[in-house]
Amino acid sequence: MRGPGGPVLSFEARGTLAKLGLTELFFESVEPENADVPIEEMLAKLPEGNYTIAGPGQENGKSTGRTSGTAWLTHDIPAGPQLVSPAEGATVPVRGVVARWKPVSRTITGEPVTIIAYQLIIEKDVEPPRHMIGKLGLSMYLPRAVTSIAMPDGFLQPQTAYKWEVLAIERSGNQTLSSGSFRTR
Repeated sequence: MRGPGGPVLSFEARGTLAKLGLTELFFESVEPENADVPIEEMLAKLPEGNYTIAGPGQENGKSTGRTSGTAWLTHDIPAGPQLVSPAEGATVPVRGVVARWKPVSRTITGEPVTIIAYQLIIEKDVEPPRHMIGKLGLSMYLPRAVTSIAMPDGFLQPQTAYKWEVLAIERSGNQTLSSGSFRTR
């Protein structure tokens, strides 16, 4: 991977599955506390601009030559959405619950930001079954004008702890989340 200032990252597939290649590669950096690594220091490591990811292409184990793509990185980091309901630590009924948050219009530095969508995630606050990837819950992407969703009947279970989060996603793909928790009666 090359950034505006040159090489940023490289990796190579090795081992018995190396020739199979990769698909839907997703990188997410460690999220250190701002007290440990100030945001300005992180942004200096990743300057704004286009990042090119390139490497050998394969289809069904056969080379297709080189492949590459470009990702656009900005420092337009949205402020986290303010969660309205359910309130943090609230006990709610299993029916008629509406997840609600305030729209985001600013970055973490107070500049105007263009939000293109929100992502709502609601999950049971328990470990998933041993061989299951992910927790029981729902996840949906919503248009920027939508700031509330009624939870479907039958989704919430009695006497259960839940965690929920809303991600504000801006036009270059940067996103910030806010999270909360609640219980059902």
